[in-house]
Amino acid sequence: MVFTHPQAASIGAPFDPEAGDGRVVGGMSFDDQGRARVEGVNRGGIRLWADRDGRLLGGEMLGPSCEHLAHLVAHAIGDGRTVDDLLARPIYHPTVEEGLASALSDLIQPLKG
Repeated sequence: MVFTHPQAASIGAPFDPEAGDGRVVGGMSFDDQGRARVEGVNRGGIRLWADRDGRLLGGEMLGPSCEHLAHLVAHAIGDGRTVDDLLARPIYHPTVEEGLASALSDLIQPLKG
């Protein structure tokens, strides 16, 4: 976690796109994320990765409320949660956490396809 403006975080296992380890990646941009846009902090994004079974492995983010979003991701990884597990939990509107749900929804697409 880096307490800059915007905040930055890297969580879990590092991702090397050239390693060929079968990880799937999803992400989102804060550019048009509702709460971030209203507060005028709609810069940055989230990138998450999971194994082929959908177990969340890591992520990186730059943007608003990353200190809180990183906590959620760190606990999910530590608890061995899957993308489906996390998407089944409520995320309230309007919150920046909806951006996490968007990244998870993007991540699950290649797992379901």
